[in-house]
Amino acid sequence: MYAFRFLMVSLISSGLWLCQAKLVRAEIYVPDQSVPGVSGDVFGWDQGDVNSSFAFWDSFDDFLGGSAPGFLPAGSSPAANSVFDNGGLPSLLTFESNQSIASSGNAYGGLFGPGDDSTFLTDAFATVRSGTSGGSFTRIVAQFETLGSELDYSSLLLSLTDAPGTIAPSFAIETNRVSLGGTFGGEGVSYLALWDLDSSQAEYRFDFMAQSNNMSLDKVRIDSFTRNTPFITPSAVPEPSSFAMLGLIGTTIVMARRRRRVLPLLGS
Repeated sequence: MYAFRFLMVSLISSGLWLCQAKLVRAEIYVPDQSVPGVSGDVFGWDQGDVNSSFAFWDSFDDFLGGSAPGFLPAGSSPAANSVFDNGGLPSLLTFESNQSIASSGNAYGGLFGPGDDSTFLTDAFATVRSGTSGGSFTRIVAQFETLGSELDYSSLLLSLTDAPGTIAPSFAIETNRVSLGGTFGGEGVSYLALWDLDSSQAEYRFDFMAQSNNMSLDKVRIDSFTRNTPFITPSAVPEPSSFAMLGLIGTTIVMARRRRRVLPLLGS
């Protein structure tokens, strides 16, 4: 069955979605980089520091029997392209839904071929290996790049156990959005979410899924850091239009006050 599906994917690997190129303006950030539009530190440590970990997936075909193009069956955990495990086990990414693998290595929620137009709702979870040696406070940073359909951002939920997540991010921000154009359209979106936790443990879990079928998952990066002091959760920098609106409101209030002062003089 998988071989048949692989054949179908191969036959149409020149199609737009299954050979989708990587997002031109990559907006995946690494420790020691600042994130535009954010007030405060997202990281506060350097990549490879003691008490930190990271795993980065730029393709999703590195599993037993995997290939690009090909088919990724539910339950597969592709190996990360680069990883730092701080002397422990590496973080994992496990797909709970079937996926096609594009020639680019993207995980794609659809399959198109002779007699088969199946689509899949991308559903996955990450096992974050963070450790406890740094202290009792943990920050987990998750970043995604998607093409076409987007993530269901409300599905990004953390768990302290191996059960599905229930804890929403402490902070989240869209870091980039570009129009893809072409026949299918859609947009390339980069998204960052983080959790600040008053705990440390060997591993955590977080879940995510697509808004709809046909999402192409381009990249995933997971960072973690533990320390003995609480993290200060960052915030989004207001858009310039927000400052302009505040200025307009302030000016309107001042003018109204001045008008109230002038009116009695005119009536005297």
